[in-house]
Amino acid sequence: MILSDTRILEEIEKQTIKIEKIKHKFLSEEELNSIDNWQLALGETNQPINLLTLLWCCKEAMFKWFGDGGIDFKDHLKIEKINWEGERGIAHCKVIKEKRIDLTVELLFIKGNCLAWVVTEK
Repeated sequence: MILSDTRILEEIEKQTIKIEKIKHKFLSEEELNSIDNWQLALGETNQPINLLTLLWCCKEAMFKWFGDGGIDFKDHLKIEKINWEGERGIAHCKVIKEKRIDLTVELLFIKGNCLAWVVTEK
């Protein structure tokens, strides 16, 4: 139990090949064009499926954080930049609905799963 003025929302996803078939439904054209660069930054040892699952997980965490519905993953949830360090990453993101809200989403690969979480003040 967390007793503070901090809001934490997380998402965990099992890595699966199915994500390849739906990437066009949740990634914008800019994000699709960034996949190769993000993959290189992540490292050669990780499969593209890992990255796609991580991107989905990141957007799911943002969606849960926003919590107001009416969100289009491609149009309203944007991943601008990802910094990697080993199996961990930090995604610099934004939610664009009525106004722009900048978010930092932390990312982690753990035992065949992707974990993403957003921590903000209430």
